Amino acid sequence: MSLKKVSAEEAKVTPMIDLAHIYLIDKKKPVKFSDVYDKIAVLKAYTDEEKAAYISQFYTDLSVDGRFLAMGQNKWALRRWYPVDEADEEVTVTPKKKKKAAAKK
Repeated sequence: MSLKKVSAEEAKVTPMIDLAHIYLIDKKKPVKFSDVYDKIAVLKAYTDEEKAAYISQFYTDLSVDGRFLAMGQNKWALRRWYPVDEADEEVTVTPKKKKKAAAKK
């Protein structure tokens, strides 16, 4: 599905997080949070008050939804674009070697 195929009526009843998913599929690259949110606000025909009221909930939804991945610099992508073995995150910590105590005479 593409956002071009979503009617105004469908956009109003479709959850913001699902519209964001479709938007990122269309873009095929990481997108700034503000660009994603602005696009969704236009699709849902939000007033400035509604836009201000819903932004924090949308950010929270984006953060906890497993389909999305924060890329840094406030850009978001789809997790499926980045296989697990290519993740930049360091998941293990190398243990530090302890210094040996000086031998007593």
